[in-house]
Amino acid sequence: MGSDNTEPNAAAAPADLGSIESVCENFEIACNRGSRPTIESLLPGWEEPERSKLLSELLLLELNDSSRKGETLVSHVYESRFPDHRHVVKDVFDRWLTSRKADTVTGVDDTLEMRSQFGQLRLHAQGGLGMVFRADDQRLSREVAVKFIRANLASDTESRDRFRLEAEITSRLEHPGIVPVYGLGDTGENELFYAMRFIQGQTLEDSINRFHHGEQSDEGSSDDRDRRFRELLERFIAVCKTMAYAHNRGIVHRDIKPENVMLGRYGETIVIDWGLAIHVSRQGVFKQSGEMTLMPSSDNSSGDSWGGTPAYMSPEQASGMLELTPASDIYSLGVTLYKILAGGVPFTGTLQELRSAVIRGDFKKPTSQNMKASKTVEAICLRAMALSPADRYETALDLSRDVENYLADAPVSAYEEPLSRRFARWGRRHRTLSQSLLGTLLAVTIVGVLAAAIFSQLRSEAVVLQQSEHELRKNSLSVSARFAARTIADKIDIRLRILEAAAESPALLSVIRQVDQQPQDQALREPLQQWLDDELANQQHIESRSWFVCTSDGSQVARYPQFQEDGTPFGSLRNNYRYRDYFHGQLSDFETGPAIEEPHVSIAMESTNGGDLIVVFSVPIKPILEEPSIGIIGMSIELGQFADLDILLPAGQKVILVDTRRYFMKLKDSNDKGPSGEGLLLHHEDLTNVKTADDLPHLDESIVKLMRDTSADQALTENLVRSGYRDPLANAGDRSPLAAFAPVILTARPLGANARHTNWFVIIQQQ
Repeated sequence: MGSDNTEPNAAAAPADLGSIESVCENFEIACNRGSRPTIESLLPGWEEPERSKLLSELLLLELNDSSRKGETLVSHVYESRFPDHRHVVKDVFDRWLTSRKADTVTGVDDTLEMRSQFGQLRLHAQGGLGMVFRADDQRLSREVAVKFIRANLASDTESRDRFRLEAEITSRLEHPGIVPVYGLGDTGENELFYAMRFIQGQTLEDSINRFHHGEQSDEGSSDDRDRRFRELLERFIAVCKTMAYAHNRGIVHRDIKPENVMLGRYGETIVIDWGLAIHVSRQGVFKQSGEMTLMPSSDNSSGDSWGGTPAYMSPEQASGMLELTPASDIYSLGVTLYKILAGGVPFTGTLQELRSAVIRGDFKKPTSQNMKASKTVEAICLRAMALSPADRYETALDLSRDVENYLADAPVSAYEEPLSRRFARWGRRHRTLSQSLLGTLLAVTIVGVLAAAIFSQLRSEAVVLQQSEHELRKNSLSVSARFAARTIADKIDIRLRILEAAAESPALLSVIRQVDQQPQDQALREPLQQWLDDELANQQHIESRSWFVCTSDGSQVARYPQFQEDGTPFGSLRNNYRYRDYFHGQLSDFETGPAIEEPHVSIAMESTNGGDLIVVFSVPIKPILEEPSIGIIGMSIELGQFADLDILLPAGQKVILVDTRRYFMKLKDSNDKGPSGEGLLLHHEDLTNVKTADDLPHLDESIVKLMRDTSADQALTENLVRSGYRDPLANAGDRSPLAAFAPVILTARPLGANARHTNWFVIIQQQ
């Protein structure tokens, strides 16, 4: 019989952490059979940190196998095989060599045990998982802190795993900002405990409360308060650096808050309570940090992302996301900085209210809670608390660096400083030079005072000229607004007159009477369509989107253009549009009624042909003036395409066209009410891609009210918009421009005509 040389399937798919054991077991079997596979063939498909852990276990097995076979083992050979995991190779070789040395010493056990004896336990603090006691280490004569698992949780497997995990993570994070752990034990009555250094001092929470709300919070000099505020920020910087170290080891704390930061009497800043910490995959800058990934031996490190203190949770943590990243801790650091600035947390209320506000990012700025708070530090805080993790600081070190720059009077990345502050900083950094300049300025000032009598008249004239320039600019805006309004009114009136002339055509009246009796009869509609095609052949100089004719019942019986680009007729033909504002003139797409009796300028609406946003000019078709109309003829124009107005304005001036009427829009293919509003922008040079009724740009309602409440006569002399006006399409931070407005009035129309007052307004603005 032939021997079975089939190699075990060592490269099993990494379904979970438990599969590492099966891969290692199959690898060891293959080694014993003499058919050892390469480690490189077993690593593809594994992600960190499991990849490093699998590599560590396989290396140890291969070293033992090679040693038994008498092969030469050199660490740099393995480092060249695994250049991205040199730290793993070094760690495995150190462990393997240590075990080999212990094996060569006869009569010495390779396991040593140390014993401690703690007495005089005094309760110090307690939390959800454990209770902390002060105790005396009777063997080393020192005071220590001993944390016990709560008695009611001592038998709960999950709680015991979390307690062990907290002790392991705290002990393996070797950093001055993390309390040293001396050992883990069991009372013998199933109660776990671990001993650690006892920190004499107070919490950061206590220090913040004393700064904002203590008896001396409003006392002392300004310099003393500045000194205590700087001390709080220096403590915060230390916390950030501690968390940066933990993140570079692949650990996320999940419960950063001032209560979990101890402040020692000699400057120590210690982050405590790692009971909710989890290990995460190291990516990007964290993977390149040079630190070795900390992989806890317990499998209970994934946890529930909801664990933590609600007021300090990140939005992703509050929403229950399982895949947290260091960005979650950076958000909690931002909330801690918020409390240092404002004296309180940004979120309050019931648990459900608080959680919802966190997820929405609904909170007041620190300066609204404390008007004395620094705008610069507020900008740092708000960036750390950005709703999206991608908008926060990339690392906790970046956050600490901005705070350090603030304390060093250097620029910070999160805040664009005004020019005055930059000049002030330059003066502080170049004190000798600035003092020299100040002395020079003082001398010049003295000379200036002596010469004031000579130049006072010239200065007065300069002020007058400056004021005159400002007045001229305002007058220019006022004149431009009236000129633009008249230009637009003329363009509208021309279109209405062209439509009126077409409506009086004997040929149109002849065919519309027949079609009005049977609007759906194709044979009757063809002469009407032919008339419209012939008519539009003579009107190509007038910019429009489409022309159309409707009968008295609202049916669209002719349209130009009639066909789409693919050769099929437009879908609006033979549809009924009795509900349209351009048909009945009631400023709503949800009313029905008889056809208009005089020319009309419609509200904005969504076209049923393609969904474009349009306005329509329409006039009635009447055989005899006194009789009811037997149909309408209309012309549509897309929103944002009033640029063909070609209004010549002075340099720097921008024209905006606004409809102040209240509108109710019907969306295509829907009988539900769509958007409604007032102050809709019909034209703006930055208005692009207006293809949907959602989020249409509108003018501020206070400006709309100002224009509607201003009579036509007033608008000729008092048409400047008050201060505080903002361009509705301006970017955040843009300065408010000067602006003037004027109503679009069709003065050629009779005083009582509805079309005379379009309720459209022109705004001319200039920075």
